[in-house]
Amino acid sequence: MKNIMNGLLVIMMLTLVSCSIGKKWVMTFEKNPYPNDPQSVKRGAEIYKRECSGCHGVKGLGDGELGKDLTLKVTNLVEYAKINPVNNIALHVKHGKFDTMPDFVKNLSHNDVWDVANYVKGLSK
Repeated sequence: MKNIMNGLLVIMMLTLVSCSIGKKWVMTFEKNPYPNDPQSVKRGAEIYKRECSGCHGVKGLGDGELGKDLTLKVTNLVEYAKINPVNNIALHVKHGKFDTMPDFVKNLSHNDVWDVANYVKGLSK
């Protein structure tokens, strides 16, 4: 009986994951088009200031003015960037993060997303 329950749990989890993956997770496996590119980081900094700093703060510490009124705590991107590869950062910039962060799929071009991801990754250094 325990094995059947464990099997059903695995099937339910796989179904949930496969339904939520779709095209979103392609970026997780995509190669960064601008690795170690100072110009990309510079462009990303400009976009970050305009699109992200309101919630995440100027230095990425999660202390932006717009984020103070949110129910959930805004992510500290300095710490987040230490444990996440740039591909995951790009994924979350483009598609948001669960119910806690909006997506920017319509606001930012593909290249803009990677520029912001490269900038955010650099915050951890």
